[in-house]
Amino acid sequence: MLEVPFPATHSPAKLWMLCESGLEAHDLLNWREIAFHGELIEALASVDDLAATFRFPVDTKGEAMRPPRFIDLEVPDRHVKALYWDVYGCTAAVEDEAERHRTESRRGDASLATRSCRQPQTTRSPRRARPSDRSAPLMS
Repeated sequence: MLEVPFPATHSPAKLWMLCESGLEAHDLLNWREIAFHGELIEALASVDDLAATFRFPVDTKGEAMRPPRFIDLEVPDRHVKALYWDVYGCTAAVEDEAERHRTESRRGDASLATRSCRQPQTTRSPRRARPSDRSAPLMS
């Protein structure tokens, strides 16, 4: 979809950087509309950039993983849900535009209009409302 190779990695920082380069290069999408989620990615990476601390009891060298002792999951949950719905909106916009392009190509009309990530024009299931509180701090 984004025409960016995604290597096998669980690093949220690396994956976010790849998404950024793919979205910035895509005519249809506006990276600035979702770039503010970088704060969430930075917070996740600062705790566990390999996304292994909470999945495995020991690392590849046999050392015990040391997850944070306490995490208020409600705060990151709100931010992760907001990220999810923004990405869903971008994905829906790209899928809709690709379908529109295929339809118009069959008709011979190659003109394509740009759509915003935040307002997908989809005929599939309606987009659910995102959490309204995106200003809550990630780390307290």
